[in-house]
Amino acid sequence: MASAVQICNMALQRVGSPAITALDQGNKAANLCQTYFETLRDEVLAAHDWGFARKRRQLALLSETAVGRWTYTYQMPVDCLKPRFVESSLGTQDTKFRVEGSTILCNEEDIVLVYTARITDTTKFSTDFIKALWTRIAAELAHPLTGSNTKGEGMWKLYYIALKEAETEDSRSDKDEVTEQLDSWLAARG
Repeated sequence: MASAVQICNMALQRVGSPAITALDQGNKAANLCQTYFETLRDEVLAAHDWGFARKRRQLALLSETAVGRWTYTYQMPVDCLKPRFVESSLGTQDTKFRVEGSTILCNEEDIVLVYTARITDTTKFSTDFIKALWTRIAAELAHPLTGSNTKGEGMWKLYYIALKEAETEDSRSDKDEVTEQLDSWLAARG
């Protein structure tokens, strides 16, 4: 898969800027890529429940002392970028919860948090995510590198299209997995 420099070079090529060899190269394009890469990576990760970045973790109970309307306080995982939902010990996904700082407040005991993790290893990125990320970087860099508002607006449109396509493709793979699980369950019952 692509490295951070390769992803940035896809964005730079799209806005008509010369390629870089390293994020710390020292020219304007490299400096901008170095400034924005991690923040924009996290933004695009948080924009969708990406299959490659989804994690499920049993949360550590911090306290059983009631906090307002909440009974339990749990520690959020360090790599949690965006909580998606909480599963109760009964397996239900509609469990209500609230995020406060690095904690999750909930009225259920023994919960599992399903979340989007901060993935920093670019070799773990899906190809659809890479496209969404480089288009997002291009949208951010277009005006500073070209001085053109029109180019920037075009890159924003491209990003929204790429993100929507990636979400659709990523969601399709989730449905395929559910269909396979259902088929195997039905075959076992057969």
